Amino acid sequence: MRPLFEPELSRQTSDCGIVAVLILDRVQDAVSVARSLVAGGVTTMELTLRTPVALEALKAVRAEEPGMIAGVGTILTPDQLKLAKESGAQFGVSPGVNPRVLAAPYLHLGIKFVPLGGLNPANMATYLAKSQYCCDRRLMASAEGPNQSRWLERNHQLARQAIATIKSIRG
Repeated sequence: MRPLFEPELSRQTSDCGIVAVLILDRVQDAVSVARSLVAGGVTTMELTLRTPVALEALKAVRAEEPGMIAGVGTILTPDQLKLAKESGAQFGVSPGVNPRVLAAPYLHLGIKFVPLGGLNPANMATYLAKSQYCCDRRLMASAEGPNQSRWLERNHQLARQAIATIKSIRG
């Protein structure tokens, strides 16, 4: 039986220690954000399905930033799981376990479900003691309107801070 998460992707995500959770309103922002995160040391991202551009943004990241492991969430239905896989998702995120999603015929496609929790710098050590990596959107900056370069620089800084925290926790 094939593992739920490819071993190499699991290793890379665990080594990084964090999944950046992003809400993007424009496809054209996806690759530049992914590149700023990779430059800061964060190599795994979830694009939330809260916006209609998430799957197109995923396709752009997968095509143009090979250093980024990219998935989507929140996956709540078997149809969303299918669309995620068809769009190139390397993993899917779910806030809990929906038996219908786990029983979906697409499970064999290798998408792992990662529970999303209330992570913050104060509880990161506790979280990492129980998990290989953490996942939360609050660790990344929100878009700052037309000031794209400032937003990307802030994401780069936050990515570096998160990686530094993870490294200090892990020793």
